[in-house]
Amino acid sequence: MKKLSTFLIALLIAQFSFAQTFITEDFSSTTFPPNGWTIEGVPGQWSRSATANAGGDAPEAKFSYINQNTTSRLISPVIDLSGVSSATVNFNHFYDHYANGVSIGVATRSGGGAWQVAWQVTPTGNVGPLVQAVELTGVEAADFQFSIFI
Repeated sequence: MKKLSTFLIALLIAQFSFAQTFITEDFSSTTFPPNGWTIEGVPGQWSRSATANAGGDAPEAKFSYINQNTTSRLISPVIDLSGVSSATVNFNHFYDHYANGVSIGVATRSGGGAWQVAWQVTPTGNVGPLVQAVELTGVEAADFQFSIFI
């Protein structure tokens, strides 16, 4: 079974000589998705798991494979990045390969608009556990969001 497990998601903002964390999620709340987060696509594919497969501490978010042709997203709350020109999304993940042709990635948007892919990979085997850092530019918006998608 193919799974995308994310342990910790942090949006780190680098500005001049200091960094600021605008959002972090460790999935410790028993509510899933966590407060402010949403799921788009097939909600039954995402869950909170008491495992640490992604290389961090339990619990973690888990994506379970269901044969379908729809993109499924775990979407962050709206984040105010006014005055911020670049950001980094860091997350732990483990990809348990099940079938070829499936992509995982990070996308961004503002104002509820169309998703723009910031990072994407189409594995041909298992990946991780590892920490993925995705550099984002042009993020300056009062209504910024990112998603982990598969």
